[in-house]
Amino acid sequence: MTISHYHHDHFTPFSLGRFLDSSPKYAEDIYQDKKLFLKNPEKNINKNQMTRARNLLKNLKDLNSDITYSDGNSFQEGNTEIRFSNALPHGSKGNKLGFLVTITIRYKNETVMHASDVQGPIYNGNKNYILKESPDILILSGPPLYLLGFALSKKDIDQAKINLTHLCREIPKVVVDHHLLRDLHCFEFIKSVQDETENKLMVASELVGKEPNLLEARRKEFYLEK
Repeated sequence: MTISHYHHDHFTPFSLGRFLDSSPKYAEDIYQDKKLFLKNPEKNINKNQMTRARNLLKNLKDLNSDITYSDGNSFQEGNTEIRFSNALPHGSKGNKLGFLVTITIRYKNETVMHASDVQGPIYNGNKNYILKESPDILILSGPPLYLLGFALSKKDIDQAKINLTHLCREIPKVVVDHHLLRDLHCFEFIKSVQDETENKLMVASELVGKEPNLLEARRKEFYLEK
């Protein structure tokens, strides 16, 4: 099991109802007797995430979990190579959201990369690292369009589109998910990238032949239903 960073939508805390119906028992069931590759809780991390990481580690002490800090390290598990990036910016360089690590998995002649929360990627350094890893399949977070005018500028969105277009031209299969699909206008953004590339940029549901169902983007609608 890997944890790329310590935002609550990327790990399960040992607290009741903190996020997605979390609970101490649920967290214990998830982490018990597991081999865990964790983002370093002390280096390249902001204060909020450091606190969450320390709380998580405190609760893991008695669960017989095999804990390894992943940043910049590679591991061999049988015929599978698992490689983690150094700490990369969570979105744009210098933002207040902290850092994350990506994971690249190589098995035989196929490489899959999961680049959680690079948000596009907005930052050119994140794009260049992904290209260096040269995955056959890339799964990454698109830009959070719903934060435009708040935590994100139009320049950030435009840069994310440029970088994602570049990746789609170089990587055979690109799956965009997470932040981008929290906004109902995401398909306009996706189509604008598809129109400029020969690769088919897809969303995660298409990997299993299903239509996307944007529950998060429709949250307000669901809360209004009786």
